[in-house]
Amino acid sequence: MTVRALLLSLALTATAAPAARAQPAAPGESGAPAPAAAPAATTPPAPRVILDAILAKTHQALVYDRNRASYVVVRAGDTVQGFAVTAVEADQLILSAGETHYVITLP
Repeated sequence: MTVRALLLSLALTATAAPAARAQPAAPGESGAPAPAAAPAATTPPAPRVILDAILAKTHQALVYDRNRASYVVVRAGDTVQGFAVTAVEADQLILSAGETHYVITLP
């Protein structure tokens, strides 16, 4: 048997195979697939801040708050735009909202 004949034979038997038996829908089911579940919690929008300077001696950061159009000085434990300031490091600021963390670096 040639390869061509073998492939043709396989193709014909695959299309001639009986279809899977359909299960009757339970009462109240339409048979349509169930809709995808919505995520349990949505993540908050990213903070709209720009890290302008790190004040190393006082462990503070000078941040431009784009929502308020003003500068804010923050340190660990403060909040900005509803985000907790987790850490002020040598070149970055870490903000948190629940399990989501944002690292804001110097430009």
